[in-house]
Amino acid sequence: MSNTPSSGQINSNTPILEGFPESRIASAWFRFLTRQAISGLSFALPELLQVITATYAASINSPIIAFNYAGVCTVTLPDPKVNSGIFLFMLNYTANAVNSATANVVSLTNVAGTAILAATAGKWAILQSDGTNWNILAGN
Repeated sequence: MSNTPSSGQINSNTPILEGFPESRIASAWFRFLTRQAISGLSFALPELLQVITATYAASINSPIIAFNYAGVCTVTLPDPKVNSGIFLFMLNYTANAVNSATANVVSLTNVAGTAILAATAGKWAILQSDGTNWNILAGN
């Protein structure tokens, strides 16, 4: 059986977003996006972007970001005011923290700050802008 859904069918072989660890959240998100494509909405999943520098300016044009830098990485997130509703997917390949350049990230425990990903390889987070901050909706 092919891994590509056809004729409106979603099966257990449907791949999750490349670069994300196997997880219920990432898998459910991919199934949602796939269903939207099947129902007639058109979209293309962007490719995974690897960051290999100490600083990075994130863009809504490359929303799937993997950090592969041997040191703490500081990210300048897009302005949440003009990107309300936009999602960013982040993955940490190294045991180094990933932080926002400004205190505009709200954690899963509803605390505003700069922390995005802990200094542990395999950590990931899904962020969404609410027009004021980037909220971590899911992660590990």
